[in-house]
Parts: sequence; structure tokens; C-alpha cells
Amino acid sequence: MGKAPPSIDWMSELTEAVKNGLSVGELSKKLGVQTSAVYKHEHRTGIRLKRIRKAVPHKGNASGIDWPKVLQEAKASGMSTTALAWSLGVTLAAVLSAEDRTGVYLKRRHPNKKRIGGFKDSSDKTE
Repeated sequence: MGKAPPSIDWMSELTEAVKNGLSVGELSKKLGVQTSAVYKHEHRTGIRLKRIRKAVPHKGNASGIDWPKVLQEAKASGMSTTALAWSLGVTLAAVLSAEDRTGVYLKRRHPNKKRIGGFKDSSDKTE
């Protein structure tokens, strides 16, 4: 994907993309240009395409989740804490708190050696 060909009629392409419900990424693939070119022409024309968001944490009540079961299944499949948070639509903090409550710890990219399962050991308290 190189520079956008000058023959593209951006006003009509963007209008058509909005009608068809295309995202920036989908339009860039269709036209064979980089997404930055689409963003630039979106800004110039004032026509905005839909944005596709990945699962955004709702930061809502995660109390309805059966954490021991979910964590055991995630651990068996080798899922990380971040991946589990995204798949459930909760924050990473919710998963980390559930790990601490249940004692079931998933793998971490950057484990902290001073913490048990990623959480500070209660015997490490300094006064």
C-alpha cells in the first residue's frame, strides 16, 4: 500500500462507504491505500466513517461471573489475564482481583517476583 492515487474521488468514496457502513480499515483495503490516507481525507471532507472498537471494558458489575470456574477454564486454555479481561468485557483490575480472591492465577507477560500471583504477599508489609 503506497501513496493514494490522485484519481480517487474521496468525496464520493467516503459517501459511498458511509452508506455501506464501511470502517476506515475496510475502505483502505478496498482502495489499496493506507489508513492514514483515509483519515486525512475524512478530516478534509468532514465525512466520518464508522469506528470499529474491540471489546471495550464496560467497567460494570462483574459480580455475576462465576470467577473460579472462568479462571480455571482460562488457565487450562493458557489464556492471559489481559485476554480474559477483553473476552469478558471487564477491566484487567477485575480479573486481577478475582485471581486474588480465588487463588487461581493465570499466566502473565511480566510477572513481578516480589508478588505472589502478581499480588503483593501480605507478609511483605513494611512499616
